[in-house]
Amino acid sequence: MRVLIVTFNYPQITESYIEAEVVHLRNLGVAVFVWSQTVAPAPGPLRADVGVAVGVPLDPIVADFRPDVIHLHWMLWEANVLDFLGRYCKPLTVRVHTDTSAERLHAYAAHPAVKRIYGYPGDGLHFDFAHSKFDEMAIAVVRPDAAAVEKKRRLVLRAASENPRDQTLMVRLARRCPQLEFVLCIGESKHQDALETRPALDKALGHSPPLNLRIVWNESPHNMAQWFARAGIYLHTVLPHKTAAMPVSIAEALVNGCYTLVRNQPRLKAMVDVAGSAYADEDEAAAKLLATLDWSAAEWRQKSAESRAAGERFCADRALLPILADWQQLMT
Repeated sequence: MRVLIVTFNYPQITESYIEAEVVHLRNLGVAVFVWSQTVAPAPGPLRADVGVAVGVPLDPIVADFRPDVIHLHWMLWEANVLDFLGRYCKPLTVRVHTDTSAERLHAYAAHPAVKRIYGYPGDGLHFDFAHSKFDEMAIAVVRPDAAAVEKKRRLVLRAASENPRDQTLMVRLARRCPQLEFVLCIGESKHQDALETRPALDKALGHSPPLNLRIVWNESPHNMAQWFARAGIYLHTVLPHKTAAMPVSIAEALVNGCYTLVRNQPRLKAMVDVAGSAYADEDEAAAKLLATLDWSAAEWRQKSAESRAAGERFCADRALLPILADWQQLMT
């Protein structure tokens, strides 16, 4: 099988779900070429066994690579892009991210070039959308190495893009929970909204930043994997008025056995299931973080095991089974 992935800013480090897809396909022996519209603002390393092109004409790539399937990430693309890709007469599948709407779903489903659309679990209900081309599929992450890494139970991690994600909550909680160590990893973004994040963090930090908080920018995928492996707690933050769909960082935290705290939103609570807990506001988040200080070693082991069990469905070797089956069918 030969798959051409068309996306926006590969290999952006904050979009590790695309890299997980690429890694799993290569592990299966699938030939992969990634075409990106623009340069990634915070790029990760490129694989020697994956072709990559940025912003160049697609015709020569398709002629040379000869894909069996074209797989499109995001629904940012207008109808003229779908028309253009349809010229190649290859099965075209689309992976929905947080950029979609009911109108976009209907438009993509109606386009003759699009054969399958993959949303997040709950998207059908959320957008009141159903179609024979539409299916729901969990986010995919790379299964972590089996080698055991000692957990730092008092390490609270948050990994986020520079887009507004209530990153300042980590600053406020670090002040309220001096017994814990906080690490905030941020990947640079070129989105217009991202311009708000650095000033907001600077204001929250003030003249006396909490000594138990470390902010790291553009951490490499290798180092990011080490943070997830070591962290005992993962705290997902999102602005109270924003609805999150299926954040990849939550999946990465679960597969690495982190006790995971999320905002009290139905889809986020469904992700962590019994493995974590939800908070309604800063006070509840602080209380739940401080409560972990009294946990026994047995309680930590149980929480870690529950997290790994909940994370199984996000590992690429399971999460991508539906799309692989569809590609095989579409090719025939």
